[in-house]
Amino acid sequence: LDGVPLDVGGISGSSDVLSTINPDDIESMNILKDASATAIYGSRASNGVIIIT
Repeated sequence: LDGVPLDVGGISGSSDVLSTINPDDIESMNILKDASATAIYGSRASNGVIIIT
């Protein structure tokens, strides 16, 4: 988002994918801000990850 890499179902990119999501389709949003983000998503997630399902 805004030039930050996105991982959408294993497909990485930096496009505006979030604008295509219908807010009514969002079940949950989780924020990982610690070492767990880096452990799961690698060093590019060291500042945090937002998981939208």
